[in-house]
Amino acid sequence: MANPERTTCVPLRTPIAATLLDPRSDAQLRITIVALAPGAMRFVATRSLPPGSSWTAVVRRTRPLAIPITLRSSRAFERDTFACDAAVGALEAGERRRFEALLPRVPAPEGV
Repeated sequence: MANPERTTCVPLRTPIAATLLDPRSDAQLRITIVALAPGAMRFVATRSLPPGSSWTAVVRRTRPLAIPITLRSSRAFERDTFACDAAVGALEAGERRRFEALLPRVPAPEGV
């Protein structure tokens, strides 16, 4: 099982399209998740987001997966996009398993 304390994101082979929802308003923002870790995610957004703000990232699959996140940083990336780092909030056991299924498989170091 992956270490839940690990927050170093591992790049995804195929980026994941998702939607950010603001729990305080009806604001929605499309994002592309480019890296994941058990306790963090890195994504690209089309606008700058304030650090410390809480959002819900919804991954549209067979069953939508809602991931609570808290934004750690947002910085200019390319053209009109922003690279964002976020901490993943608490998930229920079933949701945690579905989230961990999205995590990239990292091969064990040789000699271990």
